[in-house]
Amino acid sequence: MKKALTDAFIRTLRAPATGRLEVNDAACRGLSLRVTPNDARSWSFRFSNTAGTVSRLSIGGYPAIGLADARLQADALRRELANGVDPVVAQRNRKAEARSKSKTFGYLAERYVLEHVRRHCRPRTAEEYERNINKHLLPQWADRNYDTITRADCVERIERIARTHMCAANRVCALIGQMFNFAIDVGLLTVTPAVRLRRPGKDEPRTRVLSDDEIRIFWPGIVKSPVSVGVGLALRAALLLGLRAGEIAGLRRDELRDFDNPKRAALELAGDRTKNKRALWLPLSPLARDTIGQALELSACDMYVFPGVEGAAIEAHAMSVAMRRFTERMVDRKSTWHRDAPTPHDLRRTLRTRLSAQGTPTEVADAIMNHAPQDVGRKHYDRHGYEAEKRLALDAWSHTIEAILDGKSATVITLRKRRA
Repeated sequence: MKKALTDAFIRTLRAPATGRLEVNDAACRGLSLRVTPNDARSWSFRFSNTAGTVSRLSIGGYPAIGLADARLQADALRRELANGVDPVVAQRNRKAEARSKSKTFGYLAERYVLEHVRRHCRPRTAEEYERNINKHLLPQWADRNYDTITRADCVERIERIARTHMCAANRVCALIGQMFNFAIDVGLLTVTPAVRLRRPGKDEPRTRVLSDDEIRIFWPGIVKSPVSVGVGLALRAALLLGLRAGEIAGLRRDELRDFDNPKRAALELAGDRTKNKRALWLPLSPLARDTIGQALELSACDMYVFPGVEGAAIEAHAMSVAMRRFTERMVDRKSTWHRDAPTPHDLRRTLRTRLSAQGTPTEVADAIMNHAPQDVGRKHYDRHGYEAEKRLALDAWSHTIEAILDGKSATVITLRKRRA
């Protein structure tokens, strides 16, 4: 049957009792609609190839592919024929190419990032994973079939990185294992070549602590372009309070306590807001209270102290990006800051080091940092909250920063333990 097809006509077609009903579209040469006894309807394109053989190429089902779309696809296939291309051969080649690409490490990396990293990892961790994949793995393995990569290939790649950057080599070692385990989980592989991969060395712990001169660089400069004022104030608060980037970035207004009372102002984080799931109470020193107050005045958000876009909190990795931008654009390249650029976590380490320098007892400093006690007495028996001691220590640190900013050297304030 041949007829200029319309959607109304197609809807009136009844499924044949037996065999197949085929209607050729008079308005589009080569296009036909098939209807089976179970009323399955599909489009196909009939043509004669260069050898004169009549062939048929399936286009897809109806109504998933409507009449207009079917005609457009048929027109495209006729253009291929006019250019001497056999549509069946071209489709076969495209499928083969797709199957080939789906076997490459680049394809595995893309799926790993989309289905695991961005779905399950924190933004900062996801950024690190993608950076290591793009820098250390894809340049060498992107076009290789992932099932041809051997354990020897993995070891060789890790050792090459270790020659110049041991920390990165350790990260990539773990990353390779995770990627091939993911390949097994999603059915791409049945065995992993990353069996018993060992880290090539030990990570050297960071020891970066800001000096007085660097604090003088950091404090005024971190709230200037290219860093936004809100993110800059969050970084100032991180130096004053020692909170982790995620904890300070997500600070909410309802986590502030007695904020209008300078002697009682504090913040309180529930366990689900801290890395180690331990609730934290911290007093706000005068400088910390002033810093948070500036952020509140700038913010029109009624939920977060340091809001980002569309009313959400700023993300922790935004603080890391801000520190990098500050280093790249604002700091003298000959300075100690630029030679070993600090991170937001180095602000936390600076506070902990300065607490010891001013004579803060270890148990008080650990309580400020929200570290879990390790000794039996403090872990199981000591229920003291150290509220007064925390306030004394953080107030002293606030005064120290003010003295540094005034051009004076940091003054060590000896803190006496409470009398029994």
